[in-house]
Amino acid sequence: MKDAIPIPAHNLDKPRAVAVSHQIEEKYCNRVLLENGLCICLYELLDLGDGLIYQSDAHMLNSSLYRG
Repeated sequence: MKDAIPIPAHNLDKPRAVAVSHQIEEKYCNRVLLENGLCICLYELLDLGDGLIYQSDAHMLNSSLYRG
């Protein structure tokens, strides 16, 4: 799956892979997705793109590719 994952400002002190993994698990774990079925947990973070910081939202968006 590929998604733009937002990292809140209070999580920017953590390593980026850890913060993105936490946000992916919070967003998708224990949910049923239309084309993928039931998502139990994050299995593997395949690619982590560059982060874009938006001043108005006070968070950083990271494009990421992962398997769940």
